[in-house]
Amino acid sequence: MKTINLREFYTWYKEDQFIEVSDEVAEALRSDKLYDRSICR
Repeated sequence: MKTINLREFYTWYKEDQFIEVSDEVAEALRSDKLYDRSICR
């Protein structure tokens, strides 16, 4: 299990919101975030 900060993934969170997710979910969120960054360039 990994702890993630929802504010890093969703713009509508104005304060830090930490939750525990499975490793697979954390990896999916991370890869989606990297994909979004590559599209914006």
